[in-house]
Amino acid sequence: MNYDKLLFDADATLYDFKAAEKQAFMLTMENHGFDCSLGSYELYSKINDDMWKRLERKEIGKAELRVERFASYAAATHQLMDAEQISMEYTNNLAEMGILFDDAMAVIQTVSQKIECSIASNGIGYVQRRRFAKSGIEPYFKHLFISEELQAEKPDPKFFKRVEEVLEIHDPKRILFVGDSLSADIKGGVMAGWTTVWYNPDHLKNLSEYQPDYEIDSLSQVIDLLN
Repeated sequence: MNYDKLLFDADATLYDFKAAEKQAFMLTMENHGFDCSLGSYELYSKINDDMWKRLERKEIGKAELRVERFASYAAATHQLMDAEQISMEYTNNLAEMGILFDDAMAVIQTVSQKIECSIASNGIGYVQRRRFAKSGIEPYFKHLFISEELQAEKPDPKFFKRVEEVLEIHDPKRILFVGDSLSADIKGGVMAGWTTVWYNPDHLKNLSEYQPDYEIDSLSQVIDLLN
């Protein structure tokens, strides 16, 4: 099938978010004299992941998420910290971490010569845009669709509808969408009628009710889907 547009999720698809998250967390904790051991980061990361799942389910708002993740972390580790201040500093540090996966740039450069590419990301607007600029990928993408700016989080159908409106899409099946999250990317893409590609480098089992059109374990396989 020929596709009109190619969209990528950002974090854990093109970007090594865990590496960026770890660096930003460690730097923030170190600056304030808090525990910055590997175990402390792993606990924070789990709390953060859980918060983003709650956001996908519309159980909390993004402003609440940004502060509550650090308030929950502080409570779990019995540390006294100003969660709002720590959140702000962490977010600013994260914005400087545009760490791509090793093969991402080469794939982006190749596919952008074949088809118009955009990014569809759940995230904080200024953080994502700063990371895009730091990583050098901006020239290869027509649009950066960020949930905070669209006022809707994947898998909310509003997110996908607003993307379609900007792209002037008439046949949603002609959008090829690559993402790592079954609950955000694949679920949302399937509901929107897009052609979905589950990026699954860790070979996880799909226990959800949403089945992608394709499953890949390497970003370079996206090139094959366009040939």
